[in-house]
Amino acid sequence: MIFIPDMVAYFQTEHGKAVLALQGLTDAFKQVLQERETGNYSGDSLQHCLDLYFEAVPIPPKKLISGDDEALRKYASTGPDEDFRLSYYVVESQRLSRNPTVSRLALATADTLLETVAGNSSLFISDKVTAKIVDAAIDAFAVQHDFDDDGAEIIFRRLLGAVAVSVAREGNSVSDNPAVRALFAAVREAQDTLGADDVAKLVSADGLQTTVQKLLNTIASDPSFLTSDTKLQASIKAVLIKASNAIPDIVDGKQEAILSLVEVVVSEAAKRTTFVLESNGIGAPLAETVLTAMLGTIQGAADGDKLLESLANGKLLGELYKSALSSIAANPDIISSQTGVNSHVAKLISGYADILAKVDPTQFGNQATTQETVSRILSITLGSLASHPGLAGHSDAFGPVMASVMLNTAAGLVKDGLQEQDLVEFIDAAVAAAAENVALLNVGDHFNSVATIWADAISGQGVAALSSPATRLKILRSGILEMARNPVLWKHLNNSGDAEKLVNEIVEALSAGDATVLLSGPVLADSIEAVLKVIVRRADPADLLPDGALKQALLEAVETLKDGSALSIGTDDVAGYLANFIREILEDPNRLSDPVLLAGVVKQALEDQLKMAV
Repeated sequence: MIFIPDMVAYFQTEHGKAVLALQGLTDAFKQVLQERETGNYSGDSLQHCLDLYFEAVPIPPKKLISGDDEALRKYASTGPDEDFRLSYYVVESQRLSRNPTVSRLALATADTLLETVAGNSSLFISDKVTAKIVDAAIDAFAVQHDFDDDGAEIIFRRLLGAVAVSVAREGNSVSDNPAVRALFAAVREAQDTLGADDVAKLVSADGLQTTVQKLLNTIASDPSFLTSDTKLQASIKAVLIKASNAIPDIVDGKQEAILSLVEVVVSEAAKRTTFVLESNGIGAPLAETVLTAMLGTIQGAADGDKLLESLANGKLLGELYKSALSSIAANPDIISSQTGVNSHVAKLISGYADILAKVDPTQFGNQATTQETVSRILSITLGSLASHPGLAGHSDAFGPVMASVMLNTAAGLVKDGLQEQDLVEFIDAAVAAAAENVALLNVGDHFNSVATIWADAISGQGVAALSSPATRLKILRSGILEMARNPVLWKHLNNSGDAEKLVNEIVEALSAGDATVLLSGPVLADSIEAVLKVIVRRADPADLLPDGALKQALLEAVETLKDGSALSIGTDDVAGYLANFIREILEDPNRLSDPVLLAGVVKQALEDQLKMAV
């Protein structure tokens, strides 16, 4: 009975409570506490609790009788009887040295939960939903497989820890969906093929928590998306093994790529479970078939392209995978044969490879910065394209064009310190505009050319002096969206060389002022957008203006703002005034050459704007 006080103290700690809950002995311990008050222990509750205590806690040797330590050790270890020798073993043994698998799992689980959710560990185990998640982990690592090797325990702890943290964040929205069991089982099975060391590296990666969080978010948004874990488990396992074997460097330090692939399998399966996880008549699940084709194409393309090779080892790989699955979902005829899938994926990946091959290694500064920035821009672009079903069917042709446009136009702004959120919103807006007018798909080269013209125009010192990177991005966005609205017109303008002249005349004239006048900052961006809309909608009369006339007209309008003639208007009126002015000029371009008539146009444009503002 000398161990009862220590046992009671231990099982009243958070760690002890968790161990009791895992072994189903919480009620037994309550009974022990009640019986301890009388000293009359009945039944097996005390024995079960003591047995668990001896397995769970490193118990320091207790000297039961006085005497020389060595003599006592020898006496105890040789016995007078078997029970005496067993008692000596219990007190001398260290924690887990001979514990059965179930006890080791219970202790590993309790340790992990204490590290991750601290004081909530016992509640985590007692909750019906989270208890099932713990059961799924234990089943995958101990019931279905051998838990004896140390590698399995390391993997188990890290994976369970990531799940515990995510569950704590999600709260009541978490369910025990089969997807959770699929993740545990797939990782454990992948260990048999890849080895414990490689899988341990994977589950220790920084991105593991994000992957698990996205898995739980997917389940929370649609708890019914999966009724069986078997097929998802097979696909996740295939991702882990195929990606690790195809690109060994991933396992050595680029684990986020594999995790991004797992995220895609889960998210795409949630959208179209049967389509992604079934074989669809091509011999293997589509998720696995597309991955095999994609990795093979990337390996071939990366042999001659160091930038693609470096990017394919990061999170961008997941975006490429998602793009491939989305485009095939939009073109279901592709999956009529393995050859069709391979050909489609090869065309898609090759398009991006061609774009990357043209990127200057120092385009965004040094090589490392270029690699990071290109990856960021491509990831955002691919993610945005995949979110627009109308474009998914054209992603093999248009995706690389859009990626090229984004890389060419955003370079200068990123160098100037453009913020991530501004970049995301810009790319989303450009992709959304393209989705609304599929005619843009037919003028891909012209789209790239015109976008580059705008990027060059806003990179000049005049614009830079009057605006921030975010403002210049707004100007660029206006130019790209206008082309998306009328791609046929801009194709014509680009073919004739008028696109470059038009853009430059507008930007140069409206940025000819300085920061002391109204036309700067956001007002500059609004003004360029307003003038551009007027001119594009009156392309025919604008086309009749002689070279330089548009710029001269805008300079006249801007001069009015500078010399104080327009003191009655505020910043909100500037763009409207300039639009009115250009609209009047295009009605009769001859008024540009008559100072009196020109002054009348200025006055009328001001009056019209002030009427609108009242």
